Amino acid sequence: MSRESLDYYLEWKPRFWEAPFLFGLSRVGPAFEGKKVLEIGCGRGRMCSWFAQRGAWVVGGDLSFRPQAGAAAEAKNRVRPTFYPVRFRAEKLPFRDASFDVVFTKSVFVLLPKKRITLAEMLRVLTPEGHVWLLENMKRNPFAAVVRYLRYSHGGERVRPVGYLTYHELESYAPAFSRYEHGEFHLLTPLCYLFPVPRPWLRRIVEWESRVIRRFRLLARLAWLTCVVGEK
Repeated sequence: MSRESLDYYLEWKPRFWEAPFLFGLSRVGPAFEGKKVLEIGCGRGRMCSWFAQRGAWVVGGDLSFRPQAGAAAEAKNRVRPTFYPVRFRAEKLPFRDASFDVVFTKSVFVLLPKKRITLAEMLRVLTPEGHVWLLENMKRNPFAAVVRYLRYSHGGERVRPVGYLTYHELESYAPAFSRYEHGEFHLLTPLCYLFPVPRPWLRRIVEWESRVIRRFRLLARLAWLTCVVGEK
């Protein structure tokens, strides 16, 4: 992954998503030229733009916009004609079998009420050896819980998402895939929502946390973020 590509991503989420994003990218593969990518819950279409600018043919779906309207349409205009915004429900994807090489979500899978049905739909629309790639929040990080409580109780901006995955859930999805891996990140870093940390310090903290989680796997159950990559 080039420094330019990484800077584009970090410009969007400069603090917390770099490490899990790179983890997923190393498993899915850095080359998106000619690949077909589906993002479920694409929001403003920023990640769709990221994929499309690297040569992917991208479909982004979200219930919060009308096709061809709003921020997602603006993203479409920037990367025309390789990004197509569509409105759909994750539990019933309006695509043929084996239509996509990658199905991607960020902070969306945790919010879905019927996760297993959605996962089955993701696998259905994947090509053979395609990948499901999820960047999601986990439930049991105590510092994230403190941050959410303080932000809510003081009337500040709501910290999203309000859904979570548990470590037990992560383990239970493995049988659905031929290959399956998940990496967990961040123990102390949620506190940076309350106490901003300069990026060089934050990078050192993240690197230290990653080493600790890899060495003491039980701590993965207390992590804040997870990256899940499953191959069909």
